[in-house]
Amino acid sequence: MTGRPMLTGLVASMSMLISISSWANDSIEIPKCIDAGQLVELGDATQSDTSADGRYIKTVGQFADSALHVFDTKTNTKRSFERKPNSFTEFISNHEIAYVDVPDDIAGNLNMSAEEAIKSVDRVSTVIIDLQTGTRRVEKGFTLLQGELARPVGKSGDDLVKFRTSSGREIHAKVGNKTPNRHLSPETKKTPEVLYDESSGQMTIRKDSRTIFEGISRLGKPARGWFNVGFPAGNRYLVSERADQQLYVLDVRTGKEQIIKLPENYGPPYSFQWAANSRNASIFSPDGTNMMLMPRQSPNEGLKTINLRTGNITTRKNLQTLSPVFDASGNICIIDNTATKLSKACFSPTLGTEVSRHTYPSGLSISTEVSTNSAVLSRWDRDGSGSSFFFSTQKICPKLTQVSPDRCESGQPSTLPLIPEIKKMALATACSKSFDARDWDNLPKKNLDELDASESLIVLRRFSKPSGFNADQHTGVLLGMIKSGLHKSQPAAFRAAMLGVLHSSNRLYESILGLVPDLMEGPTAADQQCLTKEERESINKALWSHAKARLALDPTPSFKEIGTLLRSLKHELTNAQKETLAEAAADRLVISAGDSESLNQVFSSKVYKFAESKTREALGLPFHDLTDVTVIREKSRLRVLQIGTNAFEGSTRTLAGFHIKEVKDIDVSGLPVGTSKETVTWRYGTDAANYSADLELNREKLEHSLVPVAPAPNYTEMWKKKNFRGVIIAGSNLGKGLTDTVVKNYVEYFTQQGFNFSDPVPNQNLATYLESKVSGSEPMHYFVKEAHSDGDEKNLFRTSKTGRVLKGVRKDPRGVETIEIVFPDDSKETELISNQDFGRWMKGRDKAKMPELIYLNSSCWSKTKAIYEISAAATPKLINIPTSTSMVVFNNTDKNAMYAAVHGVRNGKTYEEIRTAMKADAGNASGKKNVFIFPDEESYRTNVTDVLRIPVDVKTKITKTQPGGKPIPYSIESVHD
Repeated sequence: MTGRPMLTGLVASMSMLISISSWANDSIEIPKCIDAGQLVELGDATQSDTSADGRYIKTVGQFADSALHVFDTKTNTKRSFERKPNSFTEFISNHEIAYVDVPDDIAGNLNMSAEEAIKSVDRVSTVIIDLQTGTRRVEKGFTLLQGELARPVGKSGDDLVKFRTSSGREIHAKVGNKTPNRHLSPETKKTPEVLYDESSGQMTIRKDSRTIFEGISRLGKPARGWFNVGFPAGNRYLVSERADQQLYVLDVRTGKEQIIKLPENYGPPYSFQWAANSRNASIFSPDGTNMMLMPRQSPNEGLKTINLRTGNITTRKNLQTLSPVFDASGNICIIDNTATKLSKACFSPTLGTEVSRHTYPSGLSISTEVSTNSAVLSRWDRDGSGSSFFFSTQKICPKLTQVSPDRCESGQPSTLPLIPEIKKMALATACSKSFDARDWDNLPKKNLDELDASESLIVLRRFSKPSGFNADQHTGVLLGMIKSGLHKSQPAAFRAAMLGVLHSSNRLYESILGLVPDLMEGPTAADQQCLTKEERESINKALWSHAKARLALDPTPSFKEIGTLLRSLKHELTNAQKETLAEAAADRLVISAGDSESLNQVFSSKVYKFAESKTREALGLPFHDLTDVTVIREKSRLRVLQIGTNAFEGSTRTLAGFHIKEVKDIDVSGLPVGTSKETVTWRYGTDAANYSADLELNREKLEHSLVPVAPAPNYTEMWKKKNFRGVIIAGSNLGKGLTDTVVKNYVEYFTQQGFNFSDPVPNQNLATYLESKVSGSEPMHYFVKEAHSDGDEKNLFRTSKTGRVLKGVRKDPRGVETIEIVFPDDSKETELISNQDFGRWMKGRDKAKMPELIYLNSSCWSKTKAIYEISAAATPKLINIPTSTSMVVFNNTDKNAMYAAVHGVRNGKTYEEIRTAMKADAGNASGKKNVFIFPDEESYRTNVTDVLRIPVDVKTKITKTQPGGKPIPYSIESVHD
């Protein structure tokens, strides 16, 4: 804590008067607008460029005596520097500019050989200017190589010279009679380097000190007599224009070349190789796949783009071709520069609709875009000279009652007694841009020891901005505000200030919450009106990092701890972040439940559903108030428990947040062989509904063990009819995005394994389909359920009622191997596959003397589910391989546990061999996740085999009756998304 004195008190007055000591007069000159919407003259107009971070803008004129001008957008200050006439200048870092001082006899001779460059090196120097300090230094031994600053560092053999750019990247050029063109790709460490010898056609591409392509290229005669080449974003392709109206495209990953015939009269923009290095816009799409094509002369048939992967060319006749570029979002942007207006309009390339438009002052042209709402504009005179201006489209103008709006817009100064309005405007300006302490030093006043209510709100706005809160200077002020009760009277402003504290110091934020635990709870969102978009994103990033770090801090937290965290986050995180956090928090609570005596035997999937309802409720997301009966099978008894998201009569709160009550124990040894029944009733919920659970208990007469004890499945029996079939089904709860990813990975895997796939076939009843694959005429031999933490003691899992089946086939020396991948269609209808239905199908399989069925039961923590599934099937033909931890979905890599399981089963591996292959998965190797348990190991005997010595199949039906209503079927699966 600091020694800063506490506030002596806060008055109730809400006066908007802001005491600013530097404005002591009653009259002040009113500006047109404050630092926005005005043209700031930068200097000569010929060339302009920005530093990589967008802070500095440089402009250089075309005449020999033109100076180098640099404008700092952060401080709104401009500097001018003398330079060598006609010398090329470029940014070599965010705050350094360099230009080469070349003697007149070799100036501009960019085609000199590397050998000549070495001889000239002692006569060349480079001037480097530090834009932060204004100092300059001179370094000897530099030369200019194709528009880049580079220096020779010595020979390597007789025919190779190494050059190093100012950023440290090595470049190689040949020395000898065959002078290479020496074209270099855009300056970035990730971009390949290209060397091309025009006389021999030899091309070499290097990346990260590795040669990735070397050989005679089909570039052909260079266009316009020189090597015209570019790299799209991502550096996947090298693109070159040939003189014969063709485009050469090289995939640098694979070495695959293709030549694409261009439309007549169309080609890449001139010097297109540099367009890929633009900060904000490019003739290449952001993903590097599409490229603009321009008409060389009339007629103009409209804008054309070419797909570099496929070679397809698309014409957009409704879009003009004047200066088109792709923006960072992949939209096509066009500059409209007529006599009456200058604007930039962006269009969606798929819909063709306008998505944005920026308008600039007329009579100017755009030289360089600095950001989405600011640019360098130029005005040209008849003699070729001109001026550059910095312009921002954001305008902040005072709304003055005593000055008409036209006077404000006209820029005419006035001297009027409008101090309060100007002070409000100063606050609005300070809020509208990124934090700068100089904007706030006198807002509301330098001495913050005593503040009234309105002044305190201004201080809270300062604290809300990233870097606006200084722990050494402001901790005492903030604690004084808390002591005065300001956090209760102004919760939104205080909440925003606390987020600023979090951005500044995680530890201090936690300490303050330790003093006032409910400080960040409540129904009010933070008042972030004083933050720019970038600042809100920065605060959100800090909050999101804090949330993830706090959640990961304790491996087995309780809901009491998690709930406090989540409630403090619910107003500022995005819905997508909250959805992710709710799932992650529920996962944590499931792990905690595993260490809890009262919960460690409740189905993990059921714990997850109830815990997620609590985490969603805490985050302010839509949730369902659930209740259920769960039956826990132990070696000698069945334990019956009632569960509720919230409290009910006789219940106790669990560490996972939901409530539970143990209502009955049933001795399994006392159950008769055959069917018996039990009933449990309870009242639950705000609607005081009555619930009834009917338990049908079927004790099987055990004539043989239900669990095969062999070290591997009987693969020989499975291949006996020269067919080996697998089915993979994606449960409906994966969601479309994850389902698509999983299916894509399976298709990729099986294709690489030699399977040929036909088109997907619609299926109108997936439950019937699954039954046919269990006990039908073409039974499957292994079954993979990709269904997340779905199902419980009553049900196998939930699937779509209808879907599509993708079938793949490969020939094998033993016969034919078939895989069928089943995934949901667009229908929203789903249904549960009950354990009893699955058991009935398995009994039919046993009766028909079909081979074993390997069931990769990949739901998280499915070892408890396996007991009920095996009991329902009551046949050793079912090899149920469940999980004992959380589980990831299939990914086409041998570092994935699901991959090891599927690949092992397909290739007839023993359980031990599959377990060994799974160790390549880091989670499996640690034993903490992605772990299957197999029938031959001790863990399986403890969790499954021993419990099933007296097999009891439990079937549960629950009904809900609201006051005055009739009983209706109830299931947590039918009310839980």
